[in-house]
Amino acid sequence: MAMPAPTVREPDEVSERLRGELKSVAAVRRSEAHGGLPRMHGMHAWWMVPGAISGVSGPGHPTEAFQLLYVGIAPSRDDSKATLRSRILGQHVGGNIGSSTFRQSLAALLFDAQGWRTTGSGSSAKLVPHDNRALSDWQQQNLRLTWFAVAHLGPSKRR
Repeated sequence: MAMPAPTVREPDEVSERLRGELKSVAAVRRSEAHGGLPRMHGMHAWWMVPGAISGVSGPGHPTEAFQLLYVGIAPSRDDSKATLRSRILGQHVGGNIGSSTFRQSLAALLFDAQGWRTTGSGSSAKLVPHDNRALSDWQQQNLRLTWFAVAHLGPSKRR
């Protein structure tokens, strides 16, 4: 039986926990019982291979040759039922660019170099299916994740 997740409140604790063991996209797809993402609230960090995105760098991971690219939260709104698992696998890895600002940002940074194409425009823009799969493949090859689950993130300040 899984233990309830703690409530994390201190910035230093958040930072420390997001610098933990890196997991591949394949590893986070496993069941929670086998080390995959939990169906709980929490925070997550995406780490990239240095140089994977031209001109983009971030702070280094303390034990592995990866750089911090992005930190996110699930859910991002009080009225959302998103969990770490649904947010990361459903939108950041499995969705199209319209369902994830993170995924949209990655696509924008890689778009010209990869020669990707979109359909639609504005907020309804999507990568064509082949290129959307290519973005997921790129994530698998170049990114790793850390996360921590919490029982409750507290009220959102967003309005």
